[in-house]
Amino acid sequence: MRPHVPARALLPACLIPFAALVAGCGASQVSVQPDFNRSELHQPSLKREGICFVKVEDRRADTSSRIGKARVGFFNRTVPYYLAGNLAGNVKRMLDTLAGGSCARDRYIPVTVTIDTFNVGEHSGLFSEEAYGDFNLHFIYPVTPDSLGSFSISSHPTQGAADATDEIEPLIYKGVAECARLFVERALDRTPGVAMPSDSARAANSSASAIPFAQRGPAVGKDQVIAGEKSHGTRNEIGGNYLTGSRIVTGVRITYGILTEKDSSDFRWGAGLSLNYNDIRNESASLTGSFVNFGSRVMARYFLGAHTSFYVAGAIGLVGGTESIDYGTNVESSFFIGPNVEETVGLSLNRRVFLEVGSYQLAYFGSKLLPSDVGLIAGVSFGL
Repeated sequence: MRPHVPARALLPACLIPFAALVAGCGASQVSVQPDFNRSELHQPSLKREGICFVKVEDRRADTSSRIGKARVGFFNRTVPYYLAGNLAGNVKRMLDTLAGGSCARDRYIPVTVTIDTFNVGEHSGLFSEEAYGDFNLHFIYPVTPDSLGSFSISSHPTQGAADATDEIEPLIYKGVAECARLFVERALDRTPGVAMPSDSARAANSSASAIPFAQRGPAVGKDQVIAGEKSHGTRNEIGGNYLTGSRIVTGVRITYGILTEKDSSDFRWGAGLSLNYNDIRNESASLTGSFVNFGSRVMARYFLGAHTSFYVAGAIGLVGGTESIDYGTNVESSFFIGPNVEETVGLSLNRRVFLEVGSYQLAYFGSKLLPSDVGLIAGVSFGL
């Protein structure tokens, strides 16, 4: 007879190899070979044949190929993130691809670039992750025969995903491309440089790179800081609410909204539609009944922290329609329209799941069943 092994004895034996497997999941580092054929690096509108990126210098505190961190494995273990090769050489090739002209000419505008910040990473939330980049490049070029212009340009792209590690590499190209675009459109095109003979250009390049900008004399133009413009992104949400008040005994509402925010700012606003069902008891008019209607609403949230945090919110809606009241001997129909207002506080889970409670007030002009009400509201919504 085969011996019987108790289940409690088998459990530790199963957990040991499972724990070893989970602990070993994920590489000890992430290393990416730059892809200069990416579409982000090929933008013909940025090409300026008169300029030449003569030199790119890495002035980070750590000049290795490590540019940040990533989270890998079952437990999102933090590991170094590397961009293979020399960072200054990689950035120069990206800038040449994006905007640079040929340096094999008798005259050109020499541009020296220093890398002040080049950092990538991930934020982990409850249900999703976000990849981020933090890039700052310093562009220096002659604006007159005896003075230099200096532009410190930054870009801070982000991208949310279920697993953000794969989204880090595209942000590298996006960040450098944004810096190049801002340099061309908001610096070079507005403050044209001076084309110099190749010998003078090489001398100007040596002068620009030999001395830290903070120590340069009055011959250097005023340092200008240009930050990447924050773009507006849209977020779709669907949710449900429960309402109860002095006249609404039970209310159920399904909502759909399109909200916008400036990058990952703390303020989000938008508009949407709602489908409402309310069981109503109006004791003062001796009426009971139900409402089913559609409405429109405008809403806003202000987050008190990043990712998972509390927030305050408000909304104002407009509802209209026709109600019919059966008095037994006759049926009266009337048109009504009016606003409803909400004030809520909530908890955001990685800005994708929203739990909130608060109060509402409504006034429907022309309605006998529900002329006004005040009550409580609770709900949950999800980012799509």
